[in-house]
Amino acid sequence: MNKKILFLSACMLPLAAMAQPQQYGQPFRPLTQEKVFAGKYFELYSKKPDPAEGKKPTLITQRMIASAYRTSNGNAAPELQDSTRYVYSGTRGASPVRAAYNVQTVAEFDTAFSFLKSDNFAIAYPLYGQQFNSNNGLSNSKRYNPAGGITQQYWLSYHTNNNIKNGTSLIGNPAGSDWNYQDMQLNEAGQTMRDTSARMTAGVLQYSVSTTQYGATGRREMTYSENDLSTPGMKDIVRTYFLYNTPSDLLTARDSSISNISSSSVISTATGAYTYDTANRIVDYTRYTEPNHIPSSRTLYVYTPAGKIYSQTQQTYNNTTGAWVNNTLVGYLYTGDYCTMYVYGIWDPAANTFREQLHSEITLNAAGLPDSMKNHISGRIVNLQTWTYDSNKNKTQYGEYNIGNGNINNVLKSDVYNYYYEDYEDGKTGISDRAKNNLDILVYPTPAGNTLHYRVQTGQPTNSLQCRIYDASGRLVLVAASSKKEDAIDVSRLHAGIYFLEIKDREQHLAHRQSFIKQ
Repeated sequence: MNKKILFLSACMLPLAAMAQPQQYGQPFRPLTQEKVFAGKYFELYSKKPDPAEGKKPTLITQRMIASAYRTSNGNAAPELQDSTRYVYSGTRGASPVRAAYNVQTVAEFDTAFSFLKSDNFAIAYPLYGQQFNSNNGLSNSKRYNPAGGITQQYWLSYHTNNNIKNGTSLIGNPAGSDWNYQDMQLNEAGQTMRDTSARMTAGVLQYSVSTTQYGATGRREMTYSENDLSTPGMKDIVRTYFLYNTPSDLLTARDSSISNISSSSVISTATGAYTYDTANRIVDYTRYTEPNHIPSSRTLYVYTPAGKIYSQTQQTYNNTTGAWVNNTLVGYLYTGDYCTMYVYGIWDPAANTFREQLHSEITLNAAGLPDSMKNHISGRIVNLQTWTYDSNKNKTQYGEYNIGNGNINNVLKSDVYNYYYEDYEDGKTGISDRAKNNLDILVYPTPAGNTLHYRVQTGQPTNSLQCRIYDASGRLVLVAASSKKEDAIDVSRLHAGIYFLEIKDREQHLAHRQSFIKQ
């Protein structure tokens, strides 16, 4: 049965109702005596069970890592009689070692999943406890720390057509000073109607709320968002209106109004207008200062014949001369599906041209995978990154080399990371995944300030996207998820520099990858 899948950002809700015990619709049969055996396996599924996914993964192999027996008499709840975890040490295929295993609660053990990590498989992942409804839809998921405490929870409910109706995610302790929460409400067509999030950081509360209105044909007509600015009494309110060409049903304009609110009084307002080409791609976004509707800034987009982003030019408006003035330019060159050249420049009025500030060159190997990347600042190479792969196109090694004095032979520091895989899933490589999805995704602006936007331009629309951001060393620094075709990623906490964005679909196929600059 097909189900809409919702990826939720891990967040926390400070409501007493969420602290109440969850009721699961899986009662035990009232037999005179009942014996239940539950077994847990390593490599049991095609991937880790995703707490935000509305179905169980596909069974592929079976390796026992844990088992438990429980019994009951009459209508009494079953009691745990014995539990075991089998720990695999040493090389693959080694005999398991029987060890004590502390099951968190018997009621959840039936659908709990435990995983092993590291190359010797001797360290256990935190336990995931999951509950499914009668239609095999995920209704609740918990993640535990080694001490058995709950660190993260998800709740999902469904419409009668089995599409997700409501999803809530929590992380942290609502009674503490650091927690996150997110709640999303969707209609029966899988469209997000309301998205609410709150975050407590070191005792400081931030929140945001967004709602969307849809027309009779399911088209988005208006969005409203309200964001706390972490300053007492200050918040942003953004309203965006969507206009369409009725015969072609193509988006022809998107106008937005942005208001800064202080103690319920509007202190400043800006509006934004989008212009689209015949392929429904953004070619111009202009912001205005209200109430006089004076232009302030704009971003121009140019595309390759294949529809990929070629350049982004940011300009500001000179109120004295009435002319647009160039600020920055970002350019991209491609080899096949991959961006192999990335250039960032700043406008030089005296020379009447853009001066390069930094650029990256990416070379591909015979299989079409990234082989190395050289990063230059002010014309000098500053670091080199390399990758190696196995026959399944899985990355096996990543190398990072800091270069001194712009001399490729002068390596100041090098780090090499090795990757190990227990098994492979056919057809799950970056190259084939990209071809399979054929998603054209626009990422803007770059350089990015506090927010990085993405928009699915063409290809099959998706209701579940996961965004991962890596720094220049290949280290994962940010994960964001959304059920929207168009959304924004908060990158305000990232330091200035070059980053790489990977966007994957609901099946974890790679749909898009590109670099961007954080100012």
